[in-house]
Amino acid sequence: ESLAKEKNISFSVTIKDNLAAVYFDEDKLQKVINNLLSNAFKFTPASGVIELSAFVRGKNVEISILDNGPGLSEEEKESVFERYYQGDRTTGHALGTGIGLTLTKELISLHHGSIRVFSKKDEGSTFIISFPKNREGYVEADIDRGFTREVIHQGVEAESFERTTKYDEPERDGPIVLVVEDNKDLRDHIAELLNDDYRVHKAVDGQEGLKMALELVPDLIISDLMMPEMDGYEVLETVKQDLQLRHIPIIMISAADQLESVVKCIELGAADFLPKPFNATLLRARVSASLEKKALRDQEEAYRAQIVAEKKRTDELLHAIIPAMAVQELKQTGVVRPRNYDAVGILFCDIVGFTAYCDRNLPETVVAHLQALIEAFEKIVDEHQMEKIKTIGDAFMATSGLLRPVDEPLLTAVRCGLEMSRAAREMEPNWEVRIGLHFGPVVAGVVGKQQFLFDVWVDTVIIAARLV
Repeated sequence: ESLAKEKNISFSVTIKDNLAAVYFDEDKLQKVINNLLSNAFKFTPASGVIELSAFVRGKNVEISILDNGPGLSEEEKESVFERYYQGDRTTGHALGTGIGLTLTKELISLHHGSIRVFSKKDEGSTFIISFPKNREGYVEADIDRGFTREVIHQGVEAESFERTTKYDEPERDGPIVLVVEDNKDLRDHIAELLNDDYRVHKAVDGQEGLKMALELVPDLIISDLMMPEMDGYEVLETVKQDLQLRHIPIIMISAADQLESVVKCIELGAADFLPKPFNATLLRARVSASLEKKALRDQEEAYRAQIVAEKKRTDELLHAIIPAMAVQELKQTGVVRPRNYDAVGILFCDIVGFTAYCDRNLPETVVAHLQALIEAFEKIVDEHQMEKIKTIGDAFMATSGLLRPVDEPLLTAVRCGLEMSRAAREMEPNWEVRIGLHFGPVVAGVVGKQQFLFDVWVDTVIIAARLV
């Protein structure tokens, strides 16, 4: 049963035939009419009268909503469209948070239109909205924003105007803004102000806000300060302590604009603070500025992560061509100084019949088998506290006692060579290897410009190589 029947209100709708096609934003105009009719039904007494009429006056469309409710005084008529004006509770239209009629006026202004009220105390009110009928009354930006040619039709149900206005998430990309506000009118008002540019989600209190923040991980949170159950301070503190959410900027809004409240919010990590009542343009500017700062911080974090990843990659490449101790010296001093080493064990390991093996197998098979063997050799060398120097073709070269001190360099090299030989026989294709060992003085250092190579020289190395 409709609201009109429940309250025994006579509700009529009159749409003139010359309104066959009118340019307007359907969503915004629906919100305007919803709000005006909602007020009318709320404050018109039982057995009262409400009339909605739509007609053309010159180049404009005019929609009037008349009721015989309590009406407005002269003082109330002057203030009824001011934000947060509440008026006398006996008057009706000025009740609540004072957001509804302010929002209505702003939405009509977007249509390049106007709203006016005619009212007398105890005799009812008539609200009239006026906006351009044809496309010529709008600019291209309006058409881009969603102003289209629509039909204003007769089928208006009184019941439909008591429903909650909904802000559907736009089907587009853009920053996600979460509005946490326990007052419905203000919550809807903020959403309406931001809905064209951002994906706005709404939470009715702090607890729901935290739950939605964890699900959405929004780009920005706008939170009221004074809320039941969980106030804005607790929301702010909880978000800033959560590793997943702490990067999100939060704008706090409150009627409590005392310096202590502002200072506490900033100390807890708020990005900004807006006292109520706030200016719509200022809110949009603060939101835009906070999101821009976040974007810069996100970009900085991405650059920092990239630098860390590049540094790690550089370290990996250095360790791939230079022994670990040489890399450490290079990091600490910027150079690897060439040195004489008096007692170094030199190990060469060469694969028997490698050329014939290559002739019998595909390149992919050769490289795969050789890679597995070299990885096994590198592990064995490291376990014996030796250093891999390089591979030359199918030969593997390592040193003992060069950069990592060991008690018996030659014996260590012998043990390492024996283990490498056993490992090679156990791996596919059951390699046979020759091991060459020698012990004595060497010269070691880094050579090359386009490609670095840490190497060792003199007779100790030559003799060990010839033994394989």
